Amino acid sequence: MDILNELQDLISSSERKITQCEPEGIIVDNWIRLLNEQGDCINGVIYEELSGLSVIAIDILGGIFALDVTRFDPGKKDIWYFAPDTLDWECMEVQYDDFLTWVFRGNTEKFYGTMRWQEWERDCENVAFYQGILIYPFLWAKECDVETASKKAVPMDEIISLNF
Repeated sequence: MDILNELQDLISSSERKITQCEPEGIIVDNWIRLLNEQGDCINGVIYEELSGLSVIAIDILGGIFALDVTRFDPGKKDIWYFAPDTLDWECMEVQYDDFLTWVFRGNTEKFYGTMRWQEWERDCENVAFYQGILIYPFLWAKECDVETASKKAVPMDEIISLNF
């Protein structure tokens, strides 16, 4: 079975929905953006902080999912997540196919529990592929209460540049 068939099986049996399908990739539940082109850049912007990684997805808050090529544990090919609430890379201890299964069937609600607010679905509904939600005070700040914080759609590279 090829990757397209596997992806179609995942999608058809998923509780989540593809909310946008763009040339750049697909958006799942208005939150996770699976990228068509993978590498060390996002929307054509190269970040030194991504050296040794291949970016496979981003989330609406500027979190980055990347395949470890030569950065952390070469040869293992685990997916790492740059968390916008801690500004640290965290190993997800899954490889690419398991990551896709998690995106469509996994417990993303638990994973994002502290980063989502009551009206997140409504607020994220019309955010374009390479845009994200900038939260201020920033998610990593002690003062941040995600429920009452200011939220604004901005270009994704603005959010990522702030986090790096």
